[in-house]
Amino acid sequence: MFVSIEKLLNSLQHHVNKNIDETLYQNKAFLSSKWNLLEHNILRWSQRHSYYTFLTFVLASLLVANLLLWKEELTPFAIEYFPNWRRLIDWQGGFLAGQLTIVGVVYPLVIGLIGVLFQNKSAKKTLFPIYQLYSGFMFAGLSGLFLSIFIIVGYFLSASMDQSTYLAICITTALWLTFNVLLTSWFFTATFLMLDETKRDRIVVRFTIHELCETDIRHRIHELLLQNSVRNNVLANPDEGVLKVSTYKFSDDKYNEIMVPSPDPIRVTNVYFSIINAIIHYQVKKLKVLRWLNRQSLVKRLVSKKGFSWLHLDLNAEPEFVLQPIWTNENETGLVIVRYSGFDLDWLSKLLIKLSFTIKKNKYNDERSLTSMMLGLVGSANDSIREKNIGEFKYALDNIVKWHIEIASALSFINDNKEDDNWLLLPTTNFFSRSYLDEILTEYYQIAKSAVELIPENIEFFDEVIYLHKRLFSRREKLVKREGFLLIQGSYFTWSLLMEWRSYSSSSSDMRVANKYEDVLFDFVGSWESWLDYIEPRRKRLDSLTESLPLFLAHLEFTAHTAITALRYNNDEAAGWGVDMLNNWCEKLSVRDYGHGLEEYRWHSELVTHDMLLKSLDDKNWIVILNGHQFNLKSAFNIAFENAAFDLRVITACYMLLKPNLNDNERIRQYIKALLSNAAIHPTGAIGRRTKSISNASDVVGTYIRHRDYPNYGSGSYGSWISKVLESFGRVNEKRRVSGRIYSGWGRNDAQSMNIAYVEIAVSFSNSQWQLGRKWFDIIFSDAFRYQDQQSLVRDLQEWLRLVDEIKEPFLISKEQFDSNLDNFKTSIQQVIDQLNQRQNQLVAEADIDEDLITKFGIACSKAFMGEDANFEFPINLFKSVGFNGNPVEETLYKLNIQGYHKENIAKNIEANRAVNEESWLKESTRNNVEVNILRKLLQYKTSNSKVYTNAENNIFDISNLTKDITNPVLFSGSSELNQLLREARYKPEIANKFDISFIDGFGNNYICNLGDIIVYSLHFSDVNFSLLTTRDLFESIVFGKVMDNQFVEVNYVPSQNENVGELSINYWMKVDLVDELPCIKTEIKSIDKE
Repeated sequence: MFVSIEKLLNSLQHHVNKNIDETLYQNKAFLSSKWNLLEHNILRWSQRHSYYTFLTFVLASLLVANLLLWKEELTPFAIEYFPNWRRLIDWQGGFLAGQLTIVGVVYPLVIGLIGVLFQNKSAKKTLFPIYQLYSGFMFAGLSGLFLSIFIIVGYFLSASMDQSTYLAICITTALWLTFNVLLTSWFFTATFLMLDETKRDRIVVRFTIHELCETDIRHRIHELLLQNSVRNNVLANPDEGVLKVSTYKFSDDKYNEIMVPSPDPIRVTNVYFSIINAIIHYQVKKLKVLRWLNRQSLVKRLVSKKGFSWLHLDLNAEPEFVLQPIWTNENETGLVIVRYSGFDLDWLSKLLIKLSFTIKKNKYNDERSLTSMMLGLVGSANDSIREKNIGEFKYALDNIVKWHIEIASALSFINDNKEDDNWLLLPTTNFFSRSYLDEILTEYYQIAKSAVELIPENIEFFDEVIYLHKRLFSRREKLVKREGFLLIQGSYFTWSLLMEWRSYSSSSSDMRVANKYEDVLFDFVGSWESWLDYIEPRRKRLDSLTESLPLFLAHLEFTAHTAITALRYNNDEAAGWGVDMLNNWCEKLSVRDYGHGLEEYRWHSELVTHDMLLKSLDDKNWIVILNGHQFNLKSAFNIAFENAAFDLRVITACYMLLKPNLNDNERIRQYIKALLSNAAIHPTGAIGRRTKSISNASDVVGTYIRHRDYPNYGSGSYGSWISKVLESFGRVNEKRRVSGRIYSGWGRNDAQSMNIAYVEIAVSFSNSQWQLGRKWFDIIFSDAFRYQDQQSLVRDLQEWLRLVDEIKEPFLISKEQFDSNLDNFKTSIQQVIDQLNQRQNQLVAEADIDEDLITKFGIACSKAFMGEDANFEFPINLFKSVGFNGNPVEETLYKLNIQGYHKENIAKNIEANRAVNEESWLKESTRNNVEVNILRKLLQYKTSNSKVYTNAENNIFDISNLTKDITNPVLFSGSSELNQLLREARYKPEIANKFDISFIDGFGNNYICNLGDIIVYSLHFSDVNFSLLTTRDLFESIVFGKVMDNQFVEVNYVPSQNENVGELSINYWMKVDLVDELPCIKTEIKSIDKE
């Protein structure tokens, strides 16, 4: 019933329980390691020993009371079967002595012995609390003490009662002592189990799974669900436009708060979302009604009256409801549960919101979490390192692998997407959230760091550590992708630790250190290169690309990191091994025996990238890639990873080339050339297969095109992957920095930011003039590239021409050779640019005009005649009649011609890089042209009078007098002096009061002010410095010619001599009728100085 209520009220605890029930409680590995009944009860009693000791005392008291109540019924039975029952009373002294001996002597001795045995253990702070709970000695000890007190109290009470009554107390003490003896038996059993290292580790693992993992996972799910309740559709957000509902919004904005006052820190243990959701739905409906009412004129008047203020709603406000249970340190007033702004909550809603939260004192113990137990699980390894015992270290690592696999298996589950998942990856709600696996791998990192420190004495520790992550990887049955990535990363970190150690041990004169360092380099390289067979055996490599592809990429990325890491520590020797591992990567990956056939030449293989492997063959890029030939998965896989490995070699070479303070380092020059040519730094003598390499400058340009990935963008694109790798290079062993200071460094974040490196490499290969390969031209002008992508490539190559002149001190080749190659490079790049431009111009010239786009422009320009909400804008809004059914005849035609308009912007099937706001710009240009033509018509109207003034003030005073005989007066001011005075009235009240100037919203952009009853508009003409005072009745009608439904503007493209650049002609038809013989007075200001 309680569960049904929780579900009905959509409680937070219901969702937490549901997550646990559907994951942990369905896991066979989790259920197989559960506590038995005795262990379960001992742990519960130990966790709340005071509470259960008190209950035991109460139970004993109730038992005595029951024996006394049933005394008459039990007496015949006792006399018959226990004729010498008085002897039972004599045992009380023995009971007391025995119990005090157990509590006062046995327990302290055994516990002291355990403390002595654990005192040299790294995990003593973890093991002893587990021993305390598992053995139950706290509960057993308290129970023994209370029994002793019970016996002593019974002694005193025996003086005031007969022996038959005292017998009830004696029977109870006997039963209680028996229970305590059983507890002591378990205490000794648990003690012997904890002394056995294998059984102790097993207890620690089971304790971690069932006492820490479940509790800690529940706590994290609780916090994450609370923080993301809107995203998880637990907290309602019915209409964000009316009331925005969010969680945990930290802002300086002023909010009203609903708070639960408390002097001590408290936390939310449960939330009944059904109640809160009902309040939110009610408030949304209420706000909708109030918004409608506040738009009515009657309600606006009522709101100002007493008793109706509750109807008021600020229409400009943005109501927001924030569920934010957070303890405030400000005056320590209590727990804020809800913040809101932009609307009011009534007292009943506030009360219901408070009742929907269950609050308890904050007693969550972070020390009893999964991460806090890590020391207990890796303590043996730390002890063996400290004692330099390699045998124990190997045994400890074996145990670590076992418990890691068992815990990971117990916490695995199938998520809502029917994919394998694991609670080890559950993050915290902290700003720098870390998962359980992050914490575990941190402990492994510390073990590896300690093992590296022992390299001068014994390299076996390091050799064991470099295989730890692979052992974990290979023995996990249902490995989550993120889990696999972190294990590969953890293995790579041992290389980083090795580089760090070598950076401060390189000064040692001991030859043994240098020899051992060389040995561990060999060991690491062998271990690292064998990862690929652990990730996916060769025979299965194509069976599950979705799962294995991210892991292959992770290994490739970290392989590239090895050389950069070594250079960060100025370890040139190790950097050479990093280069070799990266060059050798494809050789270790290959799933074929005899190459990948002819597909590399038949296909447009330059476009085959790893992100394409997961796309459908119907994708347009695959159609371009296959080039009319059959698809082969094995070939696609190998080509994709050959391209990926080759591209990482190139960007690694570029990154090295940009390293500060190269100082003509010959080794780094050798490494860069080796990466480009795929040459071995440490040759093995074996004959390897042919791999991709840079052999000419055209290869550099082609590789750069793939790196830039022009047609694609977003987090899943190939170009974004290249950028991510480059950004990670910048974070490799980055030095600590002072917050708030600006640093310049080696970092690059995308291929474009390394343009100067590509340029230098290309120049070094420009011994003669060269051309971009025909295959790349076919790709660039295929359906895989848009017109704007081709333009972007041209701009990049133009940038290359600019950058090449900035290279003053080349590194790859001598200055003389560089200068000799420079003209070849510039000529060749310019030829490529010219060929691209020529081909583009040809495409644009042959393309038809996109009539649909032209029509769309016309419809957009037609909206210039309308304002927002179908209201007419100035000066159309001045006319009594506005029509849209006129005939498009020559006499009423107006044209707006835009010169130098590029045909590519309106060519069919040409995706040019058009301005995002082009339609808005055309609309605004049309509106301005219509306004100019209407006002020009007004300026041509016959004036009825003309006035000249010496200053603006006289002009204003006279205008006020002239309007006495004019109905609906309107002033069009082109006088700069008059306009300046009128605008000053906005911030100078004395001017506004003097001339009766006011400002009213809603008259449009040309509106200046109201001068009494006169509406004043500005005239923006450079050749007009006078004003016209007239009546609105002058504007009779305006009629626009109709092209088609909703279109009153016709847009045409008129070609010029240059067939790709012409004129965009905007045509509209407009007939303006002004009433004749109405007042139209011209006023002008001419100062005496001007005269």
